[in-house]
Amino acid sequence: MLLEADHEGIIAEMMKKTSKEQVLPPHLDRASILRLPDQPGVYYFKDNKGKIVYVGKAKNLRKRVISHFTGNKPNKQRQDFLRTIYNVDHVVCGTELMALILEANEIKRLWPENNRAMKRYEHKYDLYVFEDQNGYMRLAIDKHKKNNKSLQSFNSLLEGYNFLNHLIEKYQLCAKLCYLQKTATKCKAHDNGQCFGACSSIETVAVYNKRLSNALDDIQSLQPSFALIDDGREEEELSCLVVENGKFYGMGYFKDKAYLEDGLAPIKNDLYIYQSNSYILNLILTHAEQFPQKLYKL
Repeated sequence: MLLEADHEGIIAEMMKKTSKEQVLPPHLDRASILRLPDQPGVYYFKDNKGKIVYVGKAKNLRKRVISHFTGNKPNKQRQDFLRTIYNVDHVVCGTELMALILEANEIKRLWPENNRAMKRYEHKYDLYVFEDQNGYMRLAIDKHKKNNKSLQSFNSLLEGYNFLNHLIEKYQLCAKLCYLQKTATKCKAHDNGQCFGACSSIETVAVYNKRLSNALDDIQSLQPSFALIDDGREEEELSCLVVENGKFYGMGYFKDKAYLEDGLAPIKNDLYIYQSNSYILNLILTHAEQFPQKLYKL
């Protein structure tokens, strides 16, 4: 009776192996899938109240979204997730790298309940500089603090200590003043001449701070500034990601490569500013190393 009443051939169409409609969540309209382009970008699953419950990135938006609904995993968590999806929105990006960066920023901004893995990610330790009560400039590795400006970020405490030890050896800094040694008196390196006595006020503030300033200049010189130029969202467009002094600044789009000839300042004015962390910076640096032809030094 159903087949006889199906004058539009809907049942036959749904039974085809190539049909994707039978795998869609119960509340998601097929038209919202058809609107998705075959381009890189970020997609947003929304519930019945319009709240974003999941953010994802894709090299091909349509294929990636549909892939969420294929497979035969019957577990309750997945079925509950599918039942919450009522709509899907998207933002087209020029490249998969830009989609990755936008996804990471959007998850931090929106905090969707189903993005568990990315919600846990954060670079854990930073290198800070400050002046103590005696006037000595001091370096320290500490846990990441959101509102404190750092010199360098690290994914582990060991990575931070290795970097700081390199600076101590190269510039003959005091390990005690860098919080790598805890002693009541002078540091252990003072006896072998590695430390000149800043920890016991033998070396003057001016002399010690001069060497530490040289170390800071060295850190600064290691921080690259460049743009990555790549494909845009359409044929006549180019994309641009900017790293300034070793930190991701932002990304955007423009039409003409001659736009880069006036340096960094005008480019920055036309970019969307995004949060930088070790994860994002590593993505960009790895991509720049793999595709040096896309690199534009600023």
